[in-house]
Amino acid sequence: PQLHVHLQRGAGVSIHLMRSLLTFLGSMASSEAVCRLLDLAIWDTPPVKPCHPAYLLVSLLRANETSLLATPPAALGAAIASLRVSSALDAQRLHDNATAACAASPHLLRQDLTRAASPSTSAPAASSSDPYVCALLEASEVAGTGLAGLGKSWTVDLRTQAEFDKAHFALALHLPPSELASPAARESARTELAAVCAESGCGLSFVTSGSPLTAAGCSGAAPELVALAISEFIRAGFSRVGILDGGFGSLGAAPLDCMVTDGVSATQAASSSGVASKLAEQASAKLGKAKGAMRNISFSRRRAKPAPL
Repeated sequence: PQLHVHLQRGAGVSIHLMRSLLTFLGSMASSEAVCRLLDLAIWDTPPVKPCHPAYLLVSLLRANETSLLATPPAALGAAIASLRVSSALDAQRLHDNATAACAASPHLLRQDLTRAASPSTSAPAASSSDPYVCALLEASEVAGTGLAGLGKSWTVDLRTQAEFDKAHFALALHLPPSELASPAARESARTELAAVCAESGCGLSFVTSGSPLTAAGCSGAAPELVALAISEFIRAGFSRVGILDGGFGSLGAAPLDCMVTDGVSATQAASSSGVASKLAEQASAKLGKAKGAMRNISFSRRRAKPAPL
């Protein structure tokens, strides 16, 4: 982020960056390096994406971040023009870094960059099968295991009570399908999370049981209703809002150490997902500590029990 802000202050930066993109870094690389980059782009397995040149350029800028940050804004254009990929070995390293950065990026960002790199490809038209105005998140983003994760975030769990009780994130607010249609319940959820997210800077990750694009994946709730609830959170000023693509089932055993479970051991959950027994034992130990800490306090909102008659 610091380098991004610094480059925006520079004079002539955009021209040099665009020239590099249009020439596949040819204006910055030796003939040997260009041949290697083209060879990798054509024959690498799996094939590189159309947005690969953008990641090559970003990787080159990041490799020279220290010197660029030390360059006055007025001289940034010339500094970028002087960057070089000198050898085939440098080109190989740059390609590897770009491929890793692409794999770690949110898939919506990759899609946008791919469309930008392919002007003939029009953006998909909005339809009722894709009602969400927020980002569709990958499992690694919600579980916090990927480089492109949202960071610390609260989960708004839209699954049924039984699914929620079986396993849920520690930092979770439960808004079951039976309450989702109630404007009062949605407003109560926003009020409950407003102060918490404002003070902590947390984002919001909405989680359904399955694909958020189907009623079955939303535990019987219409995807349009889920989209309405999310849009209300966004209009209320919540930042970094997204919904998990594929639902809770796409998480696997990766986030076990940040979950609270009831009646499901970490070993059982991990073995069902094919995780090695050693990792399962580690997750089980972490869960034991989490359960002990959660006996006296719960971060999740549970439904009130009916008063005795």
